[in-house]
Amino acid sequence: MNSRYLVSLNNYLCLIVFIFLFSFIITENSYSQSFYYKKQGNVVVYTNLTPDSGGFKKLNTPWGKTQKQKIKYGSTKYSDGYNKEILKASRQYSLDPNIIKAIIKIESNFDPKAVSRKGAMGLMQLMPGTALGLGVSNPFDPGQNIRGGTKYFKKLMNMFNGNIKLALAGYNAGENAVIKYGYSIPPYNETENYVEKVLYHYNNLKGKNSYNYNTGQTSSLVVKTSARSNNYKNTDVFDEEQLRGELSGKFLIQLASYPKLGLAKELENTLKSKGYPAFIQKAYLPNSGTWYRVRIGSFTTKHEAQQFKNSLKSTEPFINDAIVVNL
Repeated sequence: MNSRYLVSLNNYLCLIVFIFLFSFIITENSYSQSFYYKKQGNVVVYTNLTPDSGGFKKLNTPWGKTQKQKIKYGSTKYSDGYNKEILKASRQYSLDPNIIKAIIKIESNFDPKAVSRKGAMGLMQLMPGTALGLGVSNPFDPGQNIRGGTKYFKKLMNMFNGNIKLALAGYNAGENAVIKYGYSIPPYNETENYVEKVLYHYNNLKGKNSYNYNTGQTSSLVVKTSARSNNYKNTDVFDEEQLRGELSGKFLIQLASYPKLGLAKELENTLKSKGYPAFIQKAYLPNSGTWYRVRIGSFTTKHEAQQFKNSLKSTEPFINDAIVVNL
């Protein structure tokens, strides 16, 4: 039999097996996925991850793309019955109470006795093992449950450098899933929808409570910065030498470092939308490659930078690891 025919037949059989196997994965996870293939000698390589290298072609199949279902956000009615517990836990872990309330809205709709099909319990739907690790002896006690869930969300916020979307994805799918997919939201319909729904209610709650969570006291941040900070209103990425040349002797505030530029831009855009003079600086780290630092500045004195950092942390609770650096 012709050897070329054998190669083609083998490739065809590989494709059939590939489609058969991945149909189970897609059915199980119920999320839209694209697949790619590349011929390497007499072997055809398939992948469900977007390739970093060239030579791959997209595999057009009936199941490669599915239409995403319209998200049902639910009502915008929120119980105030647990505000005291939410506020206490949020202050303890330096988080915005509105995000905790939004999580509770989606997790249990404020039902302290809620139990999921997988066994998650209470207002913030803690799994038994997770609850035990967080020191929650009674997951159906609102105070314990909220404190434990807030503590866990804080851990995720720290793990993902204040990226609220990744923290929410980790809360839903587990932090290992976020890490597995390259520090991005795992491509599961449930998780993608979960993040969007929580953020929808979070923004809605913030719109209603654009002050310190039902206290009626408005808050603002007014800190004088160097005029040079106005130069950083675009989305350019600056290298360290360039910054040292332009901002020698100035003080900056570093908010987070990311291995991917997209994550840094997401935080930068969030800060810029609120009027902060944020920008990105790339740095090459030995054994770690290029990382992207989100910074704010510049400031003439360290005291001025420290004042800004403290005010920023009190106004934006998700920022808790900011440091002052000098160029």
